[in-house]
Amino acid sequence: MTSSFSKRVALAAGLVISMGSSPAAFTACQVTDTGGIDVNSFNQTAWKGVLDAKADFGIGGRFLESQS
Repeated sequence: MTSSFSKRVALAAGLVISMGSSPAAFTACQVTDTGGIDVNSFNQTAWKGVLDAKADFGIGGRFLESQS
């Protein structure tokens, strides 16, 4: 893991922990390029991170696919 990645993970975990018993009040949102989230690219990998955070931390998650 890179140091930058580790810092982002720690920050995200800290946000979830600091929210106490209501993590669903936090929603992660991903904005993709026109490729969408199912094209075996960075977008799909990033969306998997959102799905994992939903499963592991109980947060909300959504995405918005750019149209142009």
